[in-house]
Amino acid sequence: MERLRLSEEIFSRLDFAPLFSLLKRGQKFLNQDLELRNSKGEVVLSCPKSQIPMLSDQEYRDLLQRELSQGRIQQISLDQSHHLTAVPILKDDSLIGVLLGCRRQDAGAGSRAGGDSLKLAKYKQAKDLDLKIYQHLADMIAKECLTQLEIMSLSEELASRYEELNLFYDVGQWLRGVQESDESIQLIIDKISDTLEVDHSFISLPGKNILTMSGCFESWENNGGARSHLERLGNDLLSSLANDDFIICDQINSCWLLKAHFPYPAAVSLIAVPVNMNSLRQGVLGAFFLHDEPRGKKFTASDVRLLQSMAEVISILLSNTELYHNLKTFLVNVVKCLVSAIEAKDMYTRGHSERVNHISMLIAEHMNLPPAVKESLNWASILHDIGKIGIPEKILTKPGKLTDEEYAEIKKHPERGYVILKPIQGFQSSLDGVRFHQERYDGHGYPQGLKGKDIPLSARIIAVGDTYDAITSDRAYRQGRSHQEAVAEIKRVAGTQLDPDIVRVFLEVAESHKEELLKLERQPEGGGVG
Repeated sequence: MERLRLSEEIFSRLDFAPLFSLLKRGQKFLNQDLELRNSKGEVVLSCPKSQIPMLSDQEYRDLLQRELSQGRIQQISLDQSHHLTAVPILKDDSLIGVLLGCRRQDAGAGSRAGGDSLKLAKYKQAKDLDLKIYQHLADMIAKECLTQLEIMSLSEELASRYEELNLFYDVGQWLRGVQESDESIQLIIDKISDTLEVDHSFISLPGKNILTMSGCFESWENNGGARSHLERLGNDLLSSLANDDFIICDQINSCWLLKAHFPYPAAVSLIAVPVNMNSLRQGVLGAFFLHDEPRGKKFTASDVRLLQSMAEVISILLSNTELYHNLKTFLVNVVKCLVSAIEAKDMYTRGHSERVNHISMLIAEHMNLPPAVKESLNWASILHDIGKIGIPEKILTKPGKLTDEEYAEIKKHPERGYVILKPIQGFQSSLDGVRFHQERYDGHGYPQGLKGKDIPLSARIIAVGDTYDAITSDRAYRQGRSHQEAVAEIKRVAGTQLDPDIVRVFLEVAESHKEELLKLERQPEGGGVG
């Protein structure tokens, strides 16, 4: 625990009621005036029995300079009838206050006692007893002060731990919902500033091109820009942390890092820890105060531990983000292969999946769907016909009307697509769109005959895009129809084949993005069913 500041700072933080109770008890035993002063000589508590003055400020300071600072009890005669006892109150051999007592004595009491050895012995015994009571009372006051300070320190530590737990909880909640590392890191940096109550926190990861800071440091902004200053500070800190677990700088005159990066004579306290990835030091995470006075709030071991924990969180976040993007790239390549496999079987399907995907995403944007829903719809719409891989080419490319058996084979493609994609973890949220895009709003579709809103939203959106492209695309047995004809047909089947709510959104999209839809490349599509 940081060493406690002494004297006036200690007493300014205490509850005086227990201390006053101790003085009252001492007064009862000693039958004397009592005062408690801090090490500057200021009266903290007074428990007078009479209105007898004790010491002037100058006399008190002289007394401090002589014996009390060494921890020795002093007894002083104020006049012939008043005697002062001064007992130092110590903490770790340092003076934090003084207990003063004023004893009234009849004039000549000591000399009269001197003529009688028995009376003299009793007088000395009483005087020694008073000193023991004084010392015991001073020890009790010191113990009460230290107990209160320890409780305060524990309370502050508990409050700090609570803030740290709050930080970990908030960061955990953010990481559940945010996939982009830049946004997550900025949230963490801002929260570190709030938790540590610093002016600025920052992170520098040169290899990841990550450089950010909470707030705006005007001295940097007005002198070449904060980014360049922060970049240089990050590089210097990274070099300095090559063999250390943390850095704390709080003396600008003795710390070259502060002198090099902060405008003199600004008073700065800075803390920084390394950010490790793959067992290598990739960057630094830090924070700093700007003080009006040469001495300000200091960083503690608790602050170091908090920053180190956050550095580990950021490292895990960046590693997970890298894995996520690698997985996403892999899935994109898988999708390209699957779509290419479909198109290789039938020249008429070429471009159909991309166009249905494009229309579906326009509808999703117009509906302002959440990012996670749009992500699932994106994969589902481009892979909705993947099940056609298992359909013979002669059926897919047949120029005439399909037989009942052939149509039954075509109707298997949504379920086959579901079976193909189900084992791939990255496509789990997209399976419903693939499986149910041929369901009809009136319940007469396939494969399960779902009706109305029981049909998953992604499937209802894909059905509209699929219908539009099926109408406007060339097929083996007919030419594609116009945009206006497709819109009119979609209006006609709203409420029977298609969800009328999705159709209304599509009509708005068709009006606002008409030129865009007209420019979509029309490739011939085969088979009797889109």
